[in-house]
Amino acid sequence: MPLPNFGSGFIQMTNLRKLHFQSCYLVHLSNETFQTFSSSVEELYLRNCRLNLVKTEYDALRPFPYLRVMDFFGTFMHLTRALLLLHPYHYRNMTTINFGHVSDLNVDSDDFPYALTITSDIMTNLKSTCIEKLNLSQNGIVDYKHGSLFSFDHPECLQHLSLNGNRLLLAYIKDHED
Repeated sequence: MPLPNFGSGFIQMTNLRKLHFQSCYLVHLSNETFQTFSSSVEELYLRNCRLNLVKTEYDALRPFPYLRVMDFFGTFMHLTRALLLLHPYHYRNMTTINFGHVSDLNVDSDDFPYALTITSDIMTNLKSTCIEKLNLSQNGIVDYKHGSLFSFDHPECLQHLSLNGNRLLLAYIKDHED
């Protein structure tokens, strides 16, 4: 599983709706990783793959246009990389996005710092998606810039939001714009 290569037989599974991967040794999610899967997949679970910092490519999830549930809890790829995976879902409806604990102090680096300030650039793909349940817990979020974290295009969709386990101070309103 470090560099997954799935055979062509998966495209024939036209009734496949859910994919579950648990505690795997994933290193790279490329644009080719899921190319041999049917587009019928609606739920993708990639949980607790934390041996390495998973490298992700921009369109790795493009083969799943009907994806409604994306659960990557505990798979270390860094929150900024996880949010890039939402590129194919601009202006789409999603039931659940669980990016809880995709960043970790153990994989802290200059390029992917654990102490993270959310900017509008980081939120570009997320803010245009209509999401019912969003989990961004335990990702080292320490601050956010104006027009980023709480600037969803469709706030009416959001029913549940979890930011637990971050170091984010929400008790005050910033009176300056960054």
